Amino acid sequence: AQSPRGIVVKTGDEIGLLRPGKKTPAWKIARPQILSGAALTTERVLLLDREKLSIHQALDGKESRVLPAPADGKLLRAHGRWACVAANDGVHLYDVLSGEKSALLRGPGRAIDCGSETEGVSVLYESGDLFFFDRDGKLRDRARAPGRPARMLRGSPIAPAPVVAYAEVQVEQVHVPGRLHLV
Repeated sequence: AQSPRGIVVKTGDEIGLLRPGKKTPAWKIARPQILSGAALTTERVLLLDREKLSIHQALDGKESRVLPAPADGKLLRAHGRWACVAANDGVHLYDVLSGEKSALLRGPGRAIDCGSETEGVSVLYESGDLFFFDRDGKLRDRARAPGRPARMLRGSPIAPAPVVAYAEVQVEQVHVPGRLHLV
């Protein structure tokens, strides 16, 4: 896991935060369990074990909260206030600043990426669907492009909407007299 704060490193049975330009971790915590995922935001370090999500302070590594997580969960992404854990029953949305599970997001199939938005999160699905959920899990908007999505990137600060990268895009050519349109 990485962010401008540094990177999360594992050495033996310990996890630590290695800050930019440093050779030794700023802090270490004992973590003998096998992790299934880790993420780092500006303020928090998230560690996903088999059935729990532990939230630590990025500043000193102190555990601030442990929350139940799905056994089959995969940590998709964490940014700012939100973290998304994908599972067979949907995407579990966590508010990492307040330390609570916010909602269960359901969409059309398996989620492959998640991004933090001003009012909630956007979730990208294998089908190419991009859903925008508010913090309570209500669907606010959706978009779909033909093709196989690869991942989602954050937009620029000027236009902060998510940008979806596609591995393959299906393009149809439609001829209109005097113009060529791609649909």
